[in-house]
Amino acid sequence: MHILMFDSPDIARAAARLEANGVGHGGVQAAQRPVETADGVRMEPVRFLEIDGLGPGLVPEGRVGLAANSPASDAAAQTCDHPNGAVALVECVLCVAGGELDDVERRYERYLGRAAFGVAIVFRQAA
Repeated sequence: MHILMFDSPDIARAAARLEANGVGHGGVQAAQRPVETADGVRMEPVRFLEIDGLGPGLVPEGRVGLAANSPASDAAAQTCDHPNGAVALVECVLCVAGGELDDVERRYERYLGRAAFGVAIVFRQAA
């Protein structure tokens, strides 16, 4: 199963926006996650919600949700090096059947509160 979490600076506001757009979710939850710092790994709070679809917290792509990190987690993440040298996530690729593309774009627009953009390339399987 795939897990896709999007960052949200205000998780309570995001929850209200989702509800206003008819997107079900499991409510805002609190947890802790390990954050690597210069002084070692420490546990930091994180608030999140999972979007409902096929079942609680499940959409066709797997588990999708939004998370709001603590300010300390954000600061620590900015100072840590990623093993592959990555500095930012600039795009996300979803592979869907050509006939489902418009529906998936609309669904993610509702999840994220922003218009879909970019180029869709459709490959057809040879008969």
